[in-house]
Amino acid sequence: MNRISLIIVYASFAIMIVGKFIFWHGHPLLASSDQAAYLEMAELITTGKLPYLDFFEWNPPLIMYLNLIPVWLAKLAHIPAIEAFNYAVITLCAFSAFISLHIASKYMNKQQFLVILPLLFAAAFFNQNQTINIGEREHLFVICYLPFFILRGLAWQGQQISKFDAVISGLVAGFGMALKPQFAASVALVELCFYCQFKTLKTFVRPEMMMVLLVFVLYIFALLLLPPSVWDCYPHLVVPLYISGLSYSSRAIIYMLRADPNFYIYFVHLLVTLPIALVYSRYNQWIAPLGIFSLSFVFHYIYGDQAWPYRFMPM
Repeated sequence: MNRISLIIVYASFAIMIVGKFIFWHGHPLLASSDQAAYLEMAELITTGKLPYLDFFEWNPPLIMYLNLIPVWLAKLAHIPAIEAFNYAVITLCAFSAFISLHIASKYMNKQQFLVILPLLFAAAFFNQNQTINIGEREHLFVICYLPFFILRGLAWQGQQISKFDAVISGLVAGFGMALKPQFAASVALVELCFYCQFKTLKTFVRPEMMMVLLVFVLYIFALLLLPPSVWDCYPHLVVPLYISGLSYSSRAIIYMLRADPNFYIYFVHLLVTLPIALVYSRYNQWIAPLGIFSLSFVFHYIYGDQAWPYRFMPM
């Protein structure tokens, strides 16, 4: 793609993202209960409180500590914490969009770039266009994983990629995967799908994969630094309480599949397009991994047994 066309593409992405910054400037207190709860947990952590021991939550603590970033930004800029949170997520959306665009334009030929560009534009539009579900862990994962997915697809095809691009993509994706264990499982399925197509093990030993591993190692080490009382409370009090109340929000499968149009419309699209994707996957190595990725999150949504919309966002 020539320089002028590429500038127009970058400008269109920039206009889309700037428009969303303007939207959040006009809605500084718009938030859902989940995001507000995690921001409040981060506020408590700044006062010396400990997860699980001083306030109730059953999810892994990474999301609580990541919310320290908007809490500190809010205090620095003297704005509401939720406004700083929304700005931070849109900034991450912008970073993901431009890094993905950079990787695609740098390492793909013109034909490949034109094929992948609609995916990049759709993903960027979807990520920055969230309102109630903005900043949910599934949302953050999709944002963080996009550059990594593009880079890994190129790596599997034998493309030489700079260490800087690999390290940045792997670092950001590692934090996204660490938010929930099932995210890493979905990524592993995508990698397995790529492996079945290219049949080479050396692609697993690359800088971006080492960065993902480093993030998980550091995360586990940080968890071990929490006081023993936290880890005594978590399995003996927090998990049993959550499990005993889980049935309150459980839903039948038929309800989960058809009650929310935001799910079943996209789910029907997925079912209709999968046979076509199966036929054309032999001509394009990106199609099968994308299909596996989407199906894995259909499984996570149904297995979770709650009709919570954010859970099917990656689908």
